[in-house]
Amino acid sequence: MTMRGLNEQLREIQGRSRILKREKQRRRARLLGAGAVSLCLVLIAGVSLWISGLSVQTVSMTATPYGSLLAGGQYVGYIVVGFLAFLLGVLVTLLGLEMRKRKEREKERDSR
Repeated sequence: MTMRGLNEQLREIQGRSRILKREKQRRRARLLGAGAVSLCLVLIAGVSLWISGLSVQTVSMTATPYGSLLAGGQYVGYIVVGFLAFLLGVLVTLLGLEMRKRKEREKERDSR
């Protein structure tokens, strides 16, 4: 049984400390991402319920209603909710790409 030197012990402690810090950061990032997605879903559901209760009346500027089919009050809620859902999808995609890049950078850093 050999005794390790003080420098070797300190390197081991520092290495473990780095690993624990990375794990803590990953956990925080995961919780933050899940919380953000949950908040957006709740926001979309709330807005859709709120808009479904509103009755919006619009005035058609044309004599024929063909050009203003989606401008009617009954479709405004669907348009807003669809836009918010699309925005949520874009944000989740960007978050996933950023997490992937971060993971690759950490792997590169660990391999050095």
